[in-house]
Amino acid sequence: MNLLNNIVFLRSFLKENGSSSRSISLLFVSLGTGIVDLICVVSLASLMSPLLNVEIPTYVVSLLGKNQIAFKLALIFFLASSIRIYFNYFITYFGQNAEGDLSSILLEKTISKDIDYFGKYDTASFKREILSEVQQISNQLIYPIIRIFQASISALCLIGLMIYQAGNTSLYAILIIALSLFIVVRISGIVSTKLGKKRFNANENRFKFLERILTSIRFIKVLELETKTVDQYKKEMNAYVFAQVFLQILTQIPKFIFEILLVISLMFVISNPYIDDANIIDAVPTLMAALYRLIPTLQMIAQNFSRLGYGAPSLRAFHKRVESFKSNNIKSPNEVFIKPNQNEIKFKTNSNIVIDIPKKFIEGDLYKLPNKGLFSIRGESGSGKTTFLDQLALLKSQESIEIKESYINKNNIFYMPQHLFLIEGTLMNNFEFFGIYADQKEIKNAMNFSNIGHLFERLVLKEEIIGNSSEFSGLSGGEIKRVFLSIAYLSNKFVIMLDEPLTGIDKASRDIIAKSIKKLSLERPVFFVTHESPNDLNLEVDLDIFIQREMK
Repeated sequence: MNLLNNIVFLRSFLKENGSSSRSISLLFVSLGTGIVDLICVVSLASLMSPLLNVEIPTYVVSLLGKNQIAFKLALIFFLASSIRIYFNYFITYFGQNAEGDLSSILLEKTISKDIDYFGKYDTASFKREILSEVQQISNQLIYPIIRIFQASISALCLIGLMIYQAGNTSLYAILIIALSLFIVVRISGIVSTKLGKKRFNANENRFKFLERILTSIRFIKVLELETKTVDQYKKEMNAYVFAQVFLQILTQIPKFIFEILLVISLMFVISNPYIDDANIIDAVPTLMAALYRLIPTLQMIAQNFSRLGYGAPSLRAFHKRVESFKSNNIKSPNEVFIKPNQNEIKFKTNSNIVIDIPKKFIEGDLYKLPNKGLFSIRGESGSGKTTFLDQLALLKSQESIEIKESYINKNNIFYMPQHLFLIEGTLMNNFEFFGIYADQKEIKNAMNFSNIGHLFERLVLKEEIIGNSSEFSGLSGGEIKRVFLSIAYLSNKFVIMLDEPLTGIDKASRDIIAKSIKKLSLERPVFFVTHESPNDLNLEVDLDIFIQREMK
């Protein structure tokens, strides 16, 4: 993808997904930057004029008057420079908003996919692209494009002033600078693209390696591989650092070149024996001030062109992800084609899945599930327990089973995952996040129902922060699961689905949760996945669904 295609692709993607266009605002800010730069140059040139035995331009004197003109010029220069900083804040704001929009759109599109989509990518890839790679796109593509546009408008304004003041003579310096800018941008673009590939690959390897480390920590510790693990990570890190350091060096080269060109240009204008026109001599302060502002502006253009090449690999990865949204669009079961049935779920198996349930729940080739009671879903690892639950919840395309009739729709399900998810905040914040708005009395009843009434003062009255999935502020695993059962109780959802709610907790907590689950099932259907039989759990179920894969 070339530069123009990159810009068009990003702009189209953001616009198609509801991100507001800021092109007009960017144009006004860039024009404002150019005007402010002109004011800075004129005020600085006017301050320098007496030092070079040159008259202050008459239009400046007529505008400001001779009284305390130096103070007025200094004040104008200070104010104009301050306004320029303010314009730069606007540019940063545009870039940050674009980054936020990009990351949010990517997250929205990702989580809206069929559940099968997530089996095609590891979680590390999602995190890299939604956070790290989007940030790289922002730093190495969005910001450079915005800053190149801003700096180009400013540079055109300054070059226009130089031509106005010195005529064709200034064109020599401008042509030299323009040619140098082209050469610098071309060379740095090629080098930065190669560095970008190195950085991207090193960053990918770092993330994947860290993901493997954290998921294999016991293996590493038992075999005493800590030192080798760190050494291997250092190798990946060194490759990343190499690319980052050389990019920083690369961005300084244009500054060095343009500073030399500034001196050469001034020497050419001032010492050239063929230039004896009084108008040219009078324009020297303006030329010096304009070049003083133009050089860093051109440097910014060159640096950001370098960054464009550096960020290209990240954009290609992002573009590949966007294309996957189109090509891997696995359709979830369409509720329109599932006949509503208030009393039963009727389905049949489509593959080598065998479901063992009592005969009274079988009608021909269809299995029937009633609309009330406690239903355990059992089976060996890999037998398809969670897949079966996902398909009942309309999260997956119909592969293992084909639903003919159902009382389930996506609006009447409460789903409790195996790996629990809470947002960082108070319990009330979490209730609101799950769409539950209840008063303290209702919350207390729900917590008593889940046997965590002792936490009411801490979590509700004192509004203790309960953190996220990594930190739960002192809550045990069993208490966290009971918090979710309180949410299920308050949700008033007709169907409750629980993925391994009795796994990973002590027997006392398991017995408490089992009783709460049983109470939930007295008036509505409750499905729960488990590895153990109901008898081993001391739990009376209305239907024990045993799933296994048929051996071929």
